[in-house]
Amino acid sequence: MTPSRSGFHTCSGGFTLVELIVACGVLVLITGTLTSILSQSQHAYQSQQYILEVTQEARAAMDQVCAYLRQAGNDPEDYLKVNDIPPIELLGTNHIRINSDITGSVPDAGGDPLEATGDPDGSLDNLYERVEVRYNPPQENLQLDIGYGMEVLAENLSFDFTFFDINGNVTAVENDIIRVRVELVAKTEDIDLQTGKIHSITLESEVMLRSQSFDLFAN
Repeated sequence: MTPSRSGFHTCSGGFTLVELIVACGVLVLITGTLTSILSQSQHAYQSQQYILEVTQEARAAMDQVCAYLRQAGNDPEDYLKVNDIPPIELLGTNHIRINSDITGSVPDAGGDPLEATGDPDGSLDNLYERVEVRYNPPQENLQLDIGYGMEVLAENLSFDFTFFDINGNVTAVENDIIRVRVELVAKTEDIDLQTGKIHSITLESEVMLRSQSFDLFAN
């Protein structure tokens, strides 16, 4: 081996400035790509959570309203019949009162009749016996009153009742109502960051009024 003039070996290892700049550029590109993928995944997760929450709230609201509708007109003591009270009262656009005699035994002497439990008693003085359901368009919420006053049942939705008689015709005559169609469109409160749109879910259900479709208490 021939020594250099200075008596030392030279080394050509290490990065040039150009190589360092290229490496930094690649690193920035990879980091940016990973950040974008993670951000999209996070947005997708949030979007699915929004849809799940809206779906659960919408189904819970639909189930609750339909459950009250199925009880409409329950009248084993003929209280509604004698007093000419229809199973469903139409109080306004998408605002109804559902009447049903379903409970009545006061739990103890001097107890609150609103907290009564037990068999029907020939009155509509207790909780769940005069249930009001009202859709409030300006606020896009569904309100429910079971005896304590109106409370919000669900929000960010549109809601509609359609009433039918025994012949399948749409009717506004309270005593002719035998079937009710309930339509609900619930929306996510926040815009999807991926699509820039608001997601919605549509639910529809039809309820036959048991008291009107057949006589449960016929001998």
